[in-house]
Amino acid sequence: MRGGEGIDIDGARVVAERLRLAVKELQYENSRSPMGVVTISVGVSCAILDGEMLPERLVERADRALHAAKRAGRDRTHALLS
Repeated sequence: MRGGEGIDIDGARVVAERLRLAVKELQYENSRSPMGVVTISVGVSCAILDGEMLPERLVERADRALHAAKRAGRDRTHALLS
């Protein structure tokens, strides 16, 4: 983590993974899922917004990370560092 600026990619990955596991542990039934319960995939991206990195680009990278997590088998966390 950086002092007061937010969290780094490792911290963001930890938060995302905790969220993923918390949803899975709820054990909400989902008959259309191979796992039989609701799961989520999470895409994470971090960057220093220094004027060159636009917030929209950061969101696009998080979206790419999400799709990479889904391609890897769903119920995953995937992170991209800018």
